[in-house]
Amino acid sequence: MDRTPTVEARINLLGAFRCAAGSVLAWRRRACERHQVAAMDARLRRDIGLSRVDIWHEANKPFWRD
Repeated sequence: MDRTPTVEARINLLGAFRCAAGSVLAWRRRACERHQVAAMDARLRRDIGLSRVDIWHEANKPFWRD
């Protein structure tokens, strides 16, 4: 019996890998952006209208949360 995956199975597997890779990239981007926001000084925070508490809440979210 031939156990070679079908073309459809390969396409589904490739789609799953792409989806997972996209998620990992989004998580990394979010983590980097939160780190940058946390590093802002008071002047920059005022310019964008965020308080220290707003920054703290955003910077301390888990990377997987939007």
